Amino acid sequence: MAGDKSSKDFLDHGSDSESDAVHSGSESDSRIKSTTVKRGAKRQRVSDFVGHSSDDDSDNGGVSSDEDEKIQKGKATKKASTKKTSAPTKKDDSDDEKEDEKDITDATKLKPLTPAQLAEVKRKTKKTGVIYLSSIPPFMKPPKVRHLLSVFGEIGRIFLVPEDHKAHKARVKQGGNKKKKFVEGWVEFLDKKCAKLCVETLNAQIVGGKKGNYYHDDVWNMKYLQGFKWGDLQAQIAYENASRQAKMRAEIAQATRENKTFLKNVERAKMVENMEAKKRKRQADAEGEKAEGSAPKKEKTDVRRTFRQNEIAAGNSATTPVEKKKERSETVGKVLKKIF
Repeated sequence: MAGDKSSKDFLDHGSDSESDAVHSGSESDSRIKSTTVKRGAKRQRVSDFVGHSSDDDSDNGGVSSDEDEKIQKGKATKKASTKKTSAPTKKDDSDDEKEDEKDITDATKLKPLTPAQLAEVKRKTKKTGVIYLSSIPPFMKPPKVRHLLSVFGEIGRIFLVPEDHKAHKARVKQGGNKKKKFVEGWVEFLDKKCAKLCVETLNAQIVGGKKGNYYHDDVWNMKYLQGFKWGDLQAQIAYENASRQAKMRAEIAQATRENKTFLKNVERAKMVENMEAKKRKRQADAEGEKAEGSAPKKEKTDVRRTFRQNEIAAGNSATTPVEKKKERSETVGKVLKKIF
């Protein structure tokens, strides 16, 4: 009976173990199915399914190695195609930039003006007129001049000469206005008729405008320059700048020469002072030796050389000045007797 009970218990335990094993196997299968379904949905690589058979993969809905390889090949081809398409666009952009740079910097590609264009430029410059402003209202700037004079016609270029920097600095130092002041100027009208009309109308007239205007009581001083063009003004300014630079170079050269001569004279004065000091020292030493009764040193004697002089041969010619005068008077008397 005991053996039967033990056998029954063994069988019962075996069945229990088998049932447990079956349950555990079913649970593991369900877990694997769920994981494989999720992984198949996400299309993960074959390396994630290492340890599972191909049948299980096919049954459980997983991705096979052949499909994965096809997907990888498709991605690689897409990347290569995108690289190929993107590379030439960059090259094209760089080539366009290089061509633009070449067009800007290459002087051979600049198109010269045609004879018609040159004739048009000459015609326009010949039509222009320039007026000269001998004085500018205090602290009036070029935009204000253009605004006031543009009533008579279209204005091309304006050039105003600023005041000297030293004068401006002195005025500011004395508590004056700090604004920039202009001394004289030139205004170019695109039509000379407008320039003449402007001079005839405004010369020796007040600026005018509203009564409270800052420039209301200032007077215009202007003149039309007959046959004067803007190129002449540029040439004049260039000449004045060149002459100013030449004058400055000459002044600098003169200053350097004066400094050199001054230094040379200073060195020479030092040398002469040293020589005189040494001479005085030698004289003092000699006098001290004489006072002590010691043998005096040999002094240098002045060596004077005498040369034998040849005597003048006494003859008919006079040797003394009195005799010379007598002979001269006699010769003059003889000549006058022959003439008269």
